[in-house]
Amino acid sequence: MTNYLISIGEILFDANPKSGVLTLGGAPSNWAIDCHRLIAHEDLQTVVISGVGNDRLGQIVQAFLSNCKNKNGLPIKGLLAHVPDKETGIVMVSYDAQGEPHYDIVRDVAWDYIDFEKALPKVKSDIEHIKAHCCAVCWGTLAQRNPVSRHFIQQFVQSIAAPTALKIYDPNIREEIDLTTKEIIHQSLQLANTVKLSHDEVDKIGKAFGYYTPVNNKPDENNGKPKDYEERSRILFEKYPNINTLIITLSTRGSYIYTRKGECSFMEAEVVKDAKPVGCGDSFLAGVVSALVCGKDLKTAHELGNKVSAYVARHESATPELPDGLVISNCSK
Repeated sequence: MTNYLISIGEILFDANPKSGVLTLGGAPSNWAIDCHRLIAHEDLQTVVISGVGNDRLGQIVQAFLSNCKNKNGLPIKGLLAHVPDKETGIVMVSYDAQGEPHYDIVRDVAWDYIDFEKALPKVKSDIEHIKAHCCAVCWGTLAQRNPVSRHFIQQFVQSIAAPTALKIYDPNIREEIDLTTKEIIHQSLQLANTVKLSHDEVDKIGKAFGYYTPVNNKPDENNGKPKDYEERSRILFEKYPNINTLIITLSTRGSYIYTRKGECSFMEAEVVKDAKPVGCGDSFLAGVVSALVCGKDLKTAHELGNKVSAYVARHESATPELPDGLVISNCSK
């Protein structure tokens, strides 16, 4: 029987004036694409749930998902809400005088209205089927900015009954946390059993919720690693008893994975010259999750996340084709 890794949220195009091209992206979608390419197992399939407009970009999204094949020749399954009066999502990229990119995520687009209430019976049946056979689902904060998508995402995750399913919340917080975003984060943390945070997000969430003061992320004199995040993980485990695994990424300094059982894995990041950071966090998470759903242990999953992230960092694309050496072929699920 097929089990599903599901992403729910934004799928969009980056409009980059430097390259003059539109690049498909969106954090949950990037994660799904990487998972799909990492797993070569006939009983595991990746699903992207999002929204598109009845426009040319929406057609491109559908064609991409259909043509994105893994090593077994299996395409990504796209369950896309078609929103006729909204455009497919786009991000306008601009650059300041120092050459730093800035992103204007266009509002009121199709993925703000992920809703299948009026969908055909076959689509509704597909949604119930993948929900019943979900082994991992990943979502973020951005796609919950509109109440329509927020309601669908939270109801979908809440109704996944399988006790072994990984419910993965990756906030991807880019700005300071306002009251609405704070509520969305709190609701999502209550639904998740696996959470991935960057070191910046650890500080932002801690500040917004009054959990703790920012971490001094300087190397420990004893072992050269960034200072330990164990206390931060303990507080989140205490506040949210549903969370079993906390992943903390420290950019070029490495990453931690903590579990409620008391496991702690730290790994230094691979050194990549002229690294391209876009998509690295998504690919790291994809590597960890893909290994875990394939029955690998925590250390092996952490190692794969590190390797995939380093590989992506060497490429302009956030979702490059992945080499055979990274693909999981001996999945025990």
